[in-house]
Amino acid sequence: MKQRLLSVFLGTAVLGVLTNGYVSAMQSNATAPPAKTVWEGVYTAEQSARGQTAYAESCGRCHGVNLDERLRGDGFVDRWREGSLVSLFFRIRNDMPRDKPASLSDNTYVDILAHVLKSNGMPAGSEELTRPNLVTIRVQKKSGPESLPDFSMIHVVGCLSQEGNVWVLSRATEPERTADAEKSTASELDVAKEQPLGSKTFRLQNFGYLGPDFKPESHQGHKMHTKGTLMRLPGGDRIQLTSMDMIAGDCAK
Repeated sequence: MKQRLLSVFLGTAVLGVLTNGYVSAMQSNATAPPAKTVWEGVYTAEQSARGQTAYAESCGRCHGVNLDERLRGDGFVDRWREGSLVSLFFRIRNDMPRDKPASLSDNTYVDILAHVLKSNGMPAGSEELTRPNLVTIRVQKKSGPESLPDFSMIHVVGCLSQEGNVWVLSRATEPERTADAEKSTASELDVAKEQPLGSKTFRLQNFGYLGPDFKPESHQGHKMHTKGTLMRLPGGDRIQLTSMDMIAGDCAK
C-alpha cells in the first residue's frame, strides 16, 4: 500500500513542477477561517489551572510534566495549523490517556486543551473554552495563517457530484493536513460529521486507487470525507485520491 501511495505522489509531482508558477493565484481562493484563532484569548486562566491539574493526573506520565514536543513548540503548531481546535480535541479525547482513552469527561478534556494552549504561549481571555465552540477556533502560527503547499497530504469534507465526465467534490472545506492518507481515523470522522460544508470545489482523480468495490455513482449527492494529494493547478485545485468515506447521506449541511 505504501508503494502505491508513493507512486501516486511521484505521478502528481511531475505535473506540479509544470504548474508551480500558478500556485499563488490558486491559493487566494481559500474560504474564510473560523471566527477566532488561538491567539485571541479563547480560554481563561482558571480553566488552564484546572487543566494543568487534570493533565498532571492523567497525561504527565507519558507526555512529561512540561509537555513533550508532541504538545508543545513549533512542531506542535505545524502539525495542527490551518485547522480548528475540534480536531485536536478529538485526538486527545479518543486516544488519551493511552491506557484509558475517552475515560475523562468532555469538560475535563477541554480544560486540558486550555492548559496545552497556555503552555504554547497562547494567551488567556475572559471566557472559558467550551466543547461547542472548538470548531470555530483556528490553530495557526502567531504570524498568521499560511496556505498548505502543493502536494500536501490532506483531508477535506464536501459533496460528491458529477459534472459531465468529471467527478468533483463541491461545497468543500478548506484542506487540512492529515497524518494518515490511507484511511480516515475515528477522530477525523468525528470532526467531519460536525464540520459545516464550505465553498471550495476540487476535481477528483484516481478513483481506481480506492479499489474495485468503491463506486462513486453510489455516493452521488453524499457528504464525503476525502483524503489525497493536493494539486494546485491553473484550471482549479484537484485531489489525487487515497481514501474516501461517506459521513452523511445528503449534503443538507
